Amino acid sequence: VELRDFSLIQTAVANLHPSHPVQTIEAGWKREGGGVVQLFVFFTTTGYDSWGAGKTAFAQDSTDWIPLVSDSFTPGVGFKFLPASHIDGPQETLALQWQLVKKSPFLADGWYLRMEGAWIGYYPLSLFTAPPPPVTQGRDTGKTWGPVDVSNTLADHATSLQVYGEVYDADYDRGKSNPGTPTTTDMGSGKYPVEGFGKAAFIANIMRQLKPGWETFRWEDARADDWTLVNPDAFDKVKYDIQFNPLTPTTFRSFCYLGGTGQALESGKWSEWDNVSAAAPAGSGNQFVGGSSVTAVQRAGAVTDLFLVGTDGRVYWSFWFDGDWSGFNSSAEWRALDGMGQSNPRFLPGGKIAGCARTVNNLDLFGVGNDGKVYTAWWVKGQDWTGWRDITGSSQTFPANAPMTVVSRAEKQLDIFVNDNGTILTAFWANDGNPDWTSVHTGWQEIGSPVGFQARSEILAVSRNSDTMEVAMVGSDDQVYVYGFLSGSTDPPAFGSVGAPPPDKSVDPPAHVHFPDGSKVAGVSRGPELLNLFVVGGGTIWTSGWEKGNGWSGVGQDADGNDKFWNQLGFVVEGDVSPDSVFDAVQSDIVALTRRNHTNLNMDVIITGTSGKVYRTAWDDAKGQWGSPTTGNWDFGVGGVINDKKKFPMGFRIGVVSREVFGLTVLAADLSGVVFVTEFEGP
Repeated sequence: VELRDFSLIQTAVANLHPSHPVQTIEAGWKREGGGVVQLFVFFTTTGYDSWGAGKTAFAQDSTDWIPLVSDSFTPGVGFKFLPASHIDGPQETLALQWQLVKKSPFLADGWYLRMEGAWIGYYPLSLFTAPPPPVTQGRDTGKTWGPVDVSNTLADHATSLQVYGEVYDADYDRGKSNPGTPTTTDMGSGKYPVEGFGKAAFIANIMRQLKPGWETFRWEDARADDWTLVNPDAFDKVKYDIQFNPLTPTTFRSFCYLGGTGQALESGKWSEWDNVSAAAPAGSGNQFVGGSSVTAVQRAGAVTDLFLVGTDGRVYWSFWFDGDWSGFNSSAEWRALDGMGQSNPRFLPGGKIAGCARTVNNLDLFGVGNDGKVYTAWWVKGQDWTGWRDITGSSQTFPANAPMTVVSRAEKQLDIFVNDNGTILTAFWANDGNPDWTSVHTGWQEIGSPVGFQARSEILAVSRNSDTMEVAMVGSDDQVYVYGFLSGSTDPPAFGSVGAPPPDKSVDPPAHVHFPDGSKVAGVSRGPELLNLFVVGGGTIWTSGWEKGNGWSGVGQDADGNDKFWNQLGFVVEGDVSPDSVFDAVQSDIVALTRRNHTNLNMDVIITGTSGKVYRTAWDDAKGQWGSPTTGNWDFGVGGVINDKKKFPMGFRIGVVSREVFGLTVLAADLSGVVFVTEFEGP
């Protein structure tokens, strides 16, 4: 749901007599752009023309709604739903009933709403007898209405029962000559009626009472006639649709499926930030730290796995499958990976967990706990998580929550690297007949550094093929160092400098451009003979590449004898923001990757700014240039057209994967610890 939109599934009771504007009372399921899913109650006496007391309003915004005395067992309007349904998972329902009460010796006259067996409030019948105001918009502007005949209003009876879905699009107005782009907001689950139970949203057991009265309760299943209105002609069935199935022999009796995806995401555009972790408000369930590091792992084209460390130090897991996040309802729905293995470690709340999928059927997680030990947990398709195992070994401890990373060179090979106060240690697992970690049996191997690294510096590890690995970090002398491993080589691997940016010649004498010690290095392998690195320095991004036979592009001299340096990708200039203040070497997070479709060696770089926004640039190998095809060198639209409305805290860490064939998915935790996602499809 886009940030300023909302999506409804509802039932309405209406009086459509032509002597007055349409009168309705409505109730149902509402999901807002911020992710909250709640009960909504609504009325109109003016055909949705005039808003305000006695006219048109949501119940929580109007004194026209009379709530009944409620307690913890009788929630009222705005009640937050937990849980909501999941695709191919549990299908949750909410029972609602409107009942007309007149001349009861016990109750005031009104339309009463019952939810899950409890009467939660009512609209007084007097609301529907007041003379309606003149029409203020549309073709009938200025039209006035005659005297009200109470017998033709909702104060006496309804003329139809209506069931339908609705999407409010904050940016689209069909009445305008240039209405803009329709919303991408989902109706219901985002699945269409044809997909049926377990996927599409539904309204089931639709019943009506044709002879209302306090003492006459003759209910019957809704039929396809003038009394039941299920509009078969959706505004645009490509975007949303509804399918009514009356008088079926199933337990749903008379029911409808409804839903859809809205406007397809335009190629080359980002979707708006959407909440994927907390339909419940902040404060419920197991929250995450604001700006938490997000670990996203693409296990297969249809499955994305998400891991965060909660405020309690436990690791939580959610996954995306077939358009649905398993942790959509709240952080309480996220699976805590705890209490199943040999150990129950605690990690730094909001800290980084290393993860990878060495096959589509495997997940492996790693982290350094608060006790300085290295732990791993793993999952195999068809089995549950193992829980955590200590693989530190008997002779080693690390600083609490020390940075670490993992790389998989092959289906049965894992290599891990840990920053031990500036010294990098490594261990590996290979299922080759001795399937345990070298750290447990033979200890850790130091891969050293000629200059030393900061104790909190993050580690980049990349594998070009099953026989190679590169580890890259920024050293204390502000240069980038790479450790290269080649299987079978007799030369001991070691860190070596791969250069630095050129001097800044805009000042005299030319000034050295720093990669500040501790800067994060991002990198991607586009094939067994290509490797690209990216670092922030001087408020901009710098890149250098390695190609077999040519070495590093930022080291040595070219054919003309000129020194070679790293190349600049350019500044981001946005509004009045100083170019060199958008990116920060330590605060900005940077991720480089190739997309699943790209056999032509393209790549994307995603980076966070000091303003709390996310930016992107892309390499088009066919054109031999950097930039966004739609916005020039830098893509400012990550998070949709209103990305300024959603900003993240300084220093936030993102998760990025390529999920669809041409797609990118970016995830981030906001200041309150709620996880949001934005998606991109295109060149």
